[in-house]
Amino acid sequence: MTQLQDRGTCQFSLQGNLVLVDVAVNDVPGRFLLDTGAGVTLLGQAFADRLGLKAADRSAGFGAGGDVALTIVRVESLSVAGLVDRDVSCMVMDLGELGTRIGTAIDGVLGFDFFGTGILHIDYPARRVTIERPRVAAPHPSAAIDGRILRIPHLGIELSLPERDWSATKDTPLPTMPVMMTGPGGAKVTVSEIKAQGLSVAAMKASMDASAKAQVDRFERLASRDVESTGRPAYRLDYRGTREGIRQRLVALAVLLEESWVVLGCEAPEESFADAAPAMEAMLESVQASR
Repeated sequence: MTQLQDRGTCQFSLQGNLVLVDVAVNDVPGRFLLDTGAGVTLLGQAFADRLGLKAADRSAGFGAGGDVALTIVRVESLSVAGLVDRDVSCMVMDLGELGTRIGTAIDGVLGFDFFGTGILHIDYPARRVTIERPRVAAPHPSAAIDGRILRIPHLGIELSLPERDWSATKDTPLPTMPVMMTGPGGAKVTVSEIKAQGLSVAAMKASMDASAKAQVDRFERLASRDVESTGRPAYRLDYRGTREGIRQRLVALAVLLEESWVVLGCEAPEESFADAAPAMEAMLESVQASR
């Protein structure tokens, strides 16, 4: 049976040898650089400010000059050539210097996360881009909270919530974060999905390290090691730093699944971390493959 494809075509302009396309974010038009080497879609800071988008998280990317601080925002829609993604996460950074280097201002960079599941045609003589990708019948279920068991069906994992003083919610700041647990003393555990897209264990470790430094001020690594979770390769990073004026202890565990990395992030204020640590460790150890 042939899988149905969505197909969209639009004209592009050339700036030197770079392809620029029209992209609408939350129905606001922008001019984006199409970059097959960019893993995620970037919004320029000025464009994000014009849209009124607020940072939901912080991360880091890799640039020619080293790690680049990025913020992450949630957008309602992103459309190109008639193809629409809804409820997506985008990175935000200042693209002024990039615009100066390429000789024209841009509002963003259209990355692999938009077209990487299908086929990208670039017809230079006709100045035309065509994107074909599998049609998604329905969005992934986010998470199911069944008593003290948390199931994330599309990732194929589940974990157990501690019996006392912890609660879970699916109302999270980002669509890539299906569930968040909160406990006493400001403790928090989040589950996030990162599309693997060929990201190796070594590359994921470097990405985790860079993102940890971006998430806090006065970053201090406490420990890091390769581990296993659900019988799969995993990487654990223990660190601390200051977030919003509060000194925090944090643990990040990244597990490689079939098509994604799943990252469990645990954090608590340093003064209450010791009390929260047993419950957070129990959640990390309770992760199981559900398929």
